[in-house]
Amino acid sequence: MKYNPDDTIVFFGMGKLLEKCYSNMCGVLGRKPDFFYDNDRSKWGQVFAGIRCLSQDELIALPENSKIIFSTRLAEKIHWQVLGRRFDSVHAFIFERSESSIKGIYDITRTAVEREN
Repeated sequence: MKYNPDDTIVFFGMGKLLEKCYSNMCGVLGRKPDFFYDNDRSKWGQVFAGIRCLSQDELIALPENSKIIFSTRLAEKIHWQVLGRRFDSVHAFIFERSESSIKGIYDITRTAVEREN
């Protein structure tokens, strides 16, 4: 995944997998995210690793060039929630079977066949 140093990056999903793999996610990406987002409203405003979870309105208000990276195994089921929200870059982490290691980041808007090639 390509990004500029000034791009806003949001990890989508603040569940157990994020807690377990956060350091690995940042290592694969090469930096920390600017924000988190989660569908669970009780997490909005919470801070994890010094980074705040946005509300839905705050997420929608981000610039179009913001990078959304799903930090959940549910990415394939819920990515539609941001695809129609004008974001240019929507990706997801590729989790190894053990879930404690990250294989990479892929463009979730591409088909599974394209990702394999």
